[in-house]
Amino acid sequence: MISRARLGIAAVLALACTAPAAAQVPGATYTGAVGDATLRFKVGADGTRVTSYRVNDLSGDRCTFVGIANEGDWAGAPITGGAFEYHPDSTTRFRGRFDGPQSATGTLRFLRPEVPGERPACDTGTLTWTATTTALLPPPGSAPPPGATGPARKSEVRTGITLRRTRTKLAGKVSSADKGCRGRRVVVLTRGSKSIARARSHANGTFSFRRSASTRGRRVRASARQRTDAKAICSAGRSKQVRG
Repeated sequence: MISRARLGIAAVLALACTAPAAAQVPGATYTGAVGDATLRFKVGADGTRVTSYRVNDLSGDRCTFVGIANEGDWAGAPITGGAFEYHPDSTTRFRGRFDGPQSATGTLRFLRPEVPGERPACDTGTLTWTATTTALLPPPGSAPPPGATGPARKSEVRTGITLRRTRTKLAGKVSSADKGCRGRRVVVLTRGSKSIARARSHANGTFSFRRSASTRGRRVRASARQRTDAKAICSAGRSKQVRG
């Protein structure tokens, strides 16, 4: 004869085994708050990565930050075991975990290094965030959503970047065999490990930066991160160093 206590334990175990695990919702946009700003991010159609995020007017200790990564211009943050992290360098750390059927939590930090004689450092500190979505998980066995194609079905196309100095600007060009990899690429001008400026390439791949006190006489280069478009994976690329 089985006691009531053992039956109760068995029932609890059965509920634990059948309860659905928390998971990200493919194609969903999550919205929440971080500090005094709104956070929005999107999960890709195949559910394997965060494909875009936006944080507007987040207060730091001495400045205000805007963080934007658009789908297609950003390689995204892979989701592994229900968690993701985007930490390209010391200036940005965006972490999260999907802890419910329609919710996620995590931390975010933006840091702007000091440039002696030009600007002081600025830091948000590590802030916690919570975000939710109204989208629902697809039922088991349902067909994948439209556009949920894996990277293996696309080829990677090489990206080349050139940069030269003129009297008033630093001009460059993104070159690629795929015309979709030339235009609307986010190009970052860097001095060592520091980002100085950003520009978006035109349809023909050209872009430019205005010369300034932070570039004159300094060795700089231009680079673009990997981007996935409808037809191909546009590889990352960077120029040779030039004296700005």
